[in-house]
Amino acid sequence: MSITLEKLASQGILDFENQFMENIERKLVHAHRQTIRDIFSDYIHVSDRIEYVATIFGMDFINDAKSLSANAAWYTLESIEKPIIWIINEINETDDDFEKIIPLIRKKVKAIILLGHKSAHTSHFLADHVEGIYRLKNIEQAVEFAYTIGDHGDAIVFSSMTEDCLHVKNFHDAALQFKRAVKGL
Repeated sequence: MSITLEKLASQGILDFENQFMENIERKLVHAHRQTIRDIFSDYIHVSDRIEYVATIFGMDFINDAKSLSANAAWYTLESIEKPIIWIINEINETDDDFEKIIPLIRKKVKAIILLGHKSAHTSHFLADHVEGIYRLKNIEQAVEFAYTIGDHGDAIVFSSMTEDCLHVKNFHDAALQFKRAVKGL
């Protein structure tokens, strides 16, 4: 991907980072997970995307609020080696890419915490793939509950999965709420 300074200046650095990360995600569909880890660990940190927040009693809290699609979620789930408690908002299970992450959900996700009242359909759909599915009203409650059901060695991952996250302005605001809730534990 070639870009001129003029184009970068006109579209803004955040937009460029988003396009860059999406391009990497598309090209790495069949890459080995160690290759994915190496690439992302060498890349300049992008906030709100697989961002380590804290380790509390052996549980890693990961902010992945920028993960707004099934394709982005695939990379998140693939790159985390630990059992996952996944905090998400509504998902679009009709998304063709969503079928790609079902095997990862079955293999790596031990519980899903769904945010809000609109999640009933998502809850029913995911019931075939994960034993523990819980619905909570907001991010703070979800973090506290994940902490109570989590075990030493788990990763508690917050992925927005949609820009319409419960009671927030955008995914960055959701990320800030997640980080505040983690720090409040």
